Amino acid sequence: MTEDNYVLIVEDDDDARLLFKTILTRNHYSVLVAETAEKARKILETHVKRVDAILLDLTLPGGEDGLSFARSLREQEAWKKVPIIAITARMFDHDRGNVFAAGCNAHLAKPIVASDLLDVLSLYVGGAAHA
Repeated sequence: MTEDNYVLIVEDDDDARLLFKTILTRNHYSVLVAETAEKARKILETHVKRVDAILLDLTLPGGEDGLSFARSLREQEAWKKVPIIAITARMFDHDRGNVFAAGCNAHLAKPIVASDLLDVLSLYVGGAAHA
């Protein structure tokens, strides 16, 4: 694992963003951060070849929630294969189905356990994410 692995965090909660960023940077990931789908889109436009995975909160402010954002990414050639890991406080059966139907590769329930986040990322980004 090197700091060449970029993860885009799309999360509107300040505390959650800080937690995810801290976990990832301490484990040698480079991090990009957006609070809304619109800001995430702008980041993706400028870092098109640099994002290795996306951590996506399902509840976002503005006109587009996380599931809509995931579906729109899967329609674009550049983002069809980039792993999307949904992060949500809602984990009912229908929520899981919606996550996968939208094109997400995995989901994690809040509150996030650091080792679970790193384990899931290591499946999609490659290599051991942590010791």
